[in-house]
Amino acid sequence: MISNNPKRRRGGLAKANPAPIEPLNEGDEPRITRPHNAVARRLGIAILAGDYVPGDLLANEEEASAGLNVSRGAYREAIRTLAAKGLVQSRPKIGTRINPIERWNLLDTDVLTWLFAREPDERLINDLFGLRLMVEPEAARLAALNWTEEEFPRLRAAMEGLIGFEPSSERWQQADKDFHDTIIRMAGNAFLTTLAGAITTAVRLTTKYKLRVPGEVANSTIEHLRVYEAISVRDGDLAAEQAYKLIEGARETTLYERRRAARADGRMASPS
Repeated sequence: MISNNPKRRRGGLAKANPAPIEPLNEGDEPRITRPHNAVARRLGIAILAGDYVPGDLLANEEEASAGLNVSRGAYREAIRTLAAKGLVQSRPKIGTRINPIERWNLLDTDVLTWLFAREPDERLINDLFGLRLMVEPEAARLAALNWTEEEFPRLRAAMEGLIGFEPSSERWQQADKDFHDTIIRMAGNAFLTTLAGAITTAVRLTTKYKLRVPGEVANSTIEHLRVYEAISVRDGDLAAEQAYKLIEGARETTLYERRRAARADGRMASPS
């Protein structure tokens, strides 16, 4: 058991029946080579999924490390990782408490990955796409006005990848990531460029999330092409407009998948 605070779950991100976190066993998390990374991932996913809410206390170090089948040192290092990402705060004689969501570093690529490891909260989906709608249309406008002959071939290559493959393929998804990354970098704003990693991680994660059920998501290549064409002719206003439509469409399909999953969970939970 991880939480020492069994109080009723509150609104927002919380869920009524948190799933237990199973102990780590040999062979678990094959792509994560160190135990503290595996523990941080499992706890991070649980926090982002709403199993624990702001203010909850995690179990003490001895109990938690034993429950997860890791050393106390590995557990301490995992908590340091979560604290660095703003998810928790540890204080002597009090313990490790879940931070308010306002302190979570939601643009950290690990945090974004943990968010989509299970079913993301609908409010966070809307907030994530809200950020994209604030940033990417303006980036497309600036890219249309500022691109250079040296930069444009990368955007062309990404567009060719989108045309040449299906969204279910890894190569389409990489081309999609490259497309959005290139537009942000072509905008020519150093501060905007610092958001590129987070935004393109979000692009990739939401694409994979939407594609969990084959056939549920329409191919958005034509919408990407409209953005590309507007940038290529240096029409900033049109590029911003088409980028907004592209992102709004992605938001709608992501929410559709989230609601479909919620309906499926409801059916599974109902008595037969």
